[in-house]
Amino acid sequence: MQIIIVSGTTSTGKTSIARKISSEFKLKILSKDEIKETLFVSNKKPPSLKSWKYYESESLRLFYEKLKLCIKNHQSVVIESNFHRQDISLLNSVLNGLEIKEVYCRARGLAVITRYIKRNERGERNPAHLDKLWYLLVIVTNIFSPLARRWNPPMSKDKKTNSRY
Repeated sequence: MQIIIVSGTTSTGKTSIARKISSEFKLKILSKDEIKETLFVSNKKPPSLKSWKYYESESLRLFYEKLKLCIKNHQSVVIESNFHRQDISLLNSVLNGLEIKEVYCRARGLAVITRYIKRNERGERNPAHLDKLWYLLVIVTNIFSPLARRWNPPMSKDKKTNSRY
């Protein structure tokens, strides 16, 4: 069984890379954002900070439920999300004892800010994300890049199990 984590800060290409890995190796992909977007489309709650909190917590719950099922069934999977510091202990407990590979995505500050704004202006993101609310946070954390890594750190500090792009 293979578990590949694709993580990193916002607008660094996590979803694109996860999809390429999934396609190349014929692995199931499990993305917290895709779960959130499906919930949004099915529930049709209008975008608001309150609904964002609901979609965020419910998508995390479903994400871990699906991940546990993959592990129980010995199914290889690519998991993709911008895991926050508070997610690491739960993810580590679910993956305890399993061999994992991580691709940690990162980009330079201005590139991230530009990508983030452009994809929102083009309407490429589902409204469930409320991305326009987070412009200031994305700008500040990417101008001061150590903040971005503190917010969305790699799962492992072991360079042998952690590929960084």
